[in-house]
Amino acid sequence: MTLSSSRLLFIDCQTTGMRPSVGSLLEMAWGWGQADRDSLDFLRSELVQLPEGQEIPRAVKDLTGIQNWDLAKAISQSQLLQNFLADFQVQDQKALAIIHYGQFEKPFLQDLFHSQSELENLPFEIICSQKIAKKLLPQLPSRNLRGLAGYFGTPIGELKRAASHVQATFQIWQGLTQELKSQGVQTFEELQAWLAETKKTPSQVRYEYRIEKETRLKLPSTPGIYRMKAKSGDILYVGKATSLKNRVNSYFRGKKGRDRKKLEMLTQVWDLEIVQTATSLEAALLENDEIKRLDPPYNISLKAKDRSLRFFSKNFESVSSAQNEAHPIGPFRPQGSLDQLKILEKSLKDGIFYPLFYRPIPEPLLKEGFEIFCTQQGLTREKLSTFRSLLALGSCFYRKKRKLEKNEILLEPDEDIEISDEREKEEELELTAQEVALKFERLFCRSGESLWKSRCLTRLLNAEISWESEIGWKSLQFRNGRMSFESSEKRSSPFFPWQNLGISDYDRMSILWSEISRRPHRILSFWSEQKFN
Repeated sequence: MTLSSSRLLFIDCQTTGMRPSVGSLLEMAWGWGQADRDSLDFLRSELVQLPEGQEIPRAVKDLTGIQNWDLAKAISQSQLLQNFLADFQVQDQKALAIIHYGQFEKPFLQDLFHSQSELENLPFEIICSQKIAKKLLPQLPSRNLRGLAGYFGTPIGELKRAASHVQATFQIWQGLTQELKSQGVQTFEELQAWLAETKKTPSQVRYEYRIEKETRLKLPSTPGIYRMKAKSGDILYVGKATSLKNRVNSYFRGKKGRDRKKLEMLTQVWDLEIVQTATSLEAALLENDEIKRLDPPYNISLKAKDRSLRFFSKNFESVSSAQNEAHPIGPFRPQGSLDQLKILEKSLKDGIFYPLFYRPIPEPLLKEGFEIFCTQQGLTREKLSTFRSLLALGSCFYRKKRKLEKNEILLEPDEDIEISDEREKEEELELTAQEVALKFERLFCRSGESLWKSRCLTRLLNAEISWESEIGWKSLQFRNGRMSFESSEKRSSPFFPWQNLGISDYDRMSILWSEISRRPHRILSFWSEQKFN
């Protein structure tokens, strides 16, 4: 039988760690299908119970979208294997399973079969679609699951859960069989012989993209926004530019400075759209609105989804999503540095270090790193006994940093691209206590920055902003966080200026401050006038 007419098994696993010794199966999906048909014949997905006392790490929650409460529907590993074997059908020969990045899934599958059935070997042979793509398409910027799916024109969707990964693997297999056929590889015997060939790959391979080169070379050298599009027409990413031509083409030149996430996105870009603006600030403000409207998968920081503001009481004991008399201090972003600082405060009071960083760090290592940090800074536990003392230390750290970097505005980065939904399946380097100490130092600095930033953004809510743009001095007027064309007469200061505002207004003010802080500007508020250079 040919590659395209063979009925094959497709499998994907989501896990809590990189290997069975440090992680567990969290979800498994499998299906049957053949490449010459439009879709899979069968698809099934199961959540798997974690060992007692184990919870889903935060990074895995973000990656998969699976939360601890979802595990109420999870089944045991024993039941998982029973369900899989009930669906497993072997014809006249040993079954073949297509798995993207099979070397990651294989140890977890072996562990499942061995622990629940004592089978030493898997009842199917694994064929890695990523390994095939690596040899077949060396010119692609990315050959991970999402990149390849987009390259072959498949709408990428969320691609977070195991079932969607199985669907994507099937569609990648469809594309690979067509590419292999063009090279005369049509049977599994020919595929095995082709994979065994020691064909020398050039050390320098020039990347190839789906988007026509002429499309990006003819862009104007003016400010504006650009929308990168998949074959389906879905918007992958929205960005801003001072020069559209220079910014867009910078993505496709050379290999330096482009991480895996950017390469994954570029592999899927088939076309782009642009909107020209008068200035780069207006481009940045338009970018914010477009990201909110389109929700592109590769943008992060300006998305509205699952984001809200946080306001603290004067003693920082309680928090609210809205500014009011009981919670006047803010705004702050959720799950930000102040929340981490609150966890640190509780850790110091209870005498045990709770998880407070994005990456899980063992409690003894957190404690050792904090002790090193305190020793380096000449601090004692008594000086850090309250949340206000922790925040005061953060403000001190940030003031020192601003003096060292007078022209650096430490707000959101200029550009964000979302972490790939596909697990980066490689070993993580172990942190040292000294590196953990640096994490604490950066945490304090970020908390001071957050407090300073909330004050800066509040000043901009109701003000006339003048700044030196690419075309000379320009002005924009803001009322309650939005552009306004009302008269500029002064009014009394609102007591709770963020009371009826939300994350979109916060992002808009952040962009405004980030942009004007890079050049001479003037802020004329309702109740005062201040100049900055």
